[in-house]
Amino acid sequence: MSGLAIVAMMAIEPHKALAAPETFNTALPVGTGDFVFRGQFLMIEAGDDPTAEDRNLEVRGGVSVLGYGVTSDVAVFAMLPYLEKELRLTLPDGQRVKRRSSGFGDAQLFLRYTALQRDKQGTNFRIAPFAGIKLPTGADNDADRLGRVPQPLQPGSGSWDMFGGV
Repeated sequence: MSGLAIVAMMAIEPHKALAAPETFNTALPVGTGDFVFRGQFLMIEAGDDPTAEDRNLEVRGGVSVLGYGVTSDVAVFAMLPYLEKELRLTLPDGQRVKRRSSGFGDAQLFLRYTALQRDKQGTNFRIAPFAGIKLPTGADNDADRLGRVPQPLQPGSGSWDMFGGV
């Protein structure tokens, strides 16, 4: 999901670190020569901001994931999110405002290698490192009546980024 939940939550709690959602998609079983498609819907709501800004965040959207099994141990994936983000906050003058953005986010391409697989009836265990690149396909300059929307609300990041995990 491109760290979308992480980016969205940073608007409310920038000091917290969260697990990368890519691990969910890297667990998709893909047979050799097979394609797998998954559509994920997401809704994130964050509130209870203790500051005077009283920020409330909503992120709604979907993520399309396409996987292809190159071999029994190697699979490649492509992900593309579509997001609608809304942040309600109180300005220093006491005015309550909404900041919004929507659109396709940054695409991700990654490769997964299954280094260890132990399947038994009723239980599976895998160690599967993955690595990829995030492409800056989403808009990163959305604006509203107040000016440029803050970076965590932008559909895209504007940067090329590497990522990985196990």
